[in-house]
This record gives sequence, structure tokens and C-alpha cells, in this order.
Amino acid sequence: QPALTIGDGQKPLVLNSNEKRVTIWHKEEKRKISGNAAPMEKNLKTYLETHPNCERYTNQDKLESNSNLSAVSQILPSTSIPVPVNQFINGDEIGKQEIDSNQQEAL
Repeated sequence: QPALTIGDGQKPLVLNSNEKRVTIWHKEEKRKISGNAAPMEKNLKTYLETHPNCERYTNQDKLESNSNLSAVSQILPSTSIPVPVNQFINGDEIGKQEIDSNQQEAL
């Protein structure tokens, strides 16, 4: 693969593709490891062998948050359910009203 040249025009820094760092996903801690904490491409195989709870990052955090939303939508009904709510002012009940479950969550 071609090298990448970075610099201010005076002293260019040439990075080969195997010198780039690879973002890692820690499966148990559910977090990304990136930047200087991440292994270089050339060391990835050894890193993954010595860190079995890690894998190459491929948007696992985004995929997991989408699957969590999907799981919640399967559990919660999609229709509104009337819920009676008593309203009190200074300890006195002033009336009852029905609100749907979405409004209840806002309370």
C-alpha cells in the first residue's frame, strides 16, 4: 500500500500502512481503545492473541446502542395506555386525569 506523507513542508513524516494504529473494541468493558493506547497494524495479530477480550473496532458501540433500542421497542407496547394520575396541591387532591405512558415517563 502507498505511504502517507504528513508534514509542514520541511520535514515530512512518512507513515506506512503497517505503522498506523488500529482502533480496538474491548468486548467486556464495551469501550474503544484508540490513539496511542491502540496497537499498530503490524502488531495487531500479537495484540489480539494476548488480549482475547479485544477485537478490531467496527462500530460495535453504535451497533449495540441500536440493538438496545430494538430490544426495548420489543418489550414496550407501541400504543398509549391510559394511566390515572392524582394531582395534589398542598396535600389536597384536586382531580384526576388520564395520561398516556409516554407522558407518564416525562413526569
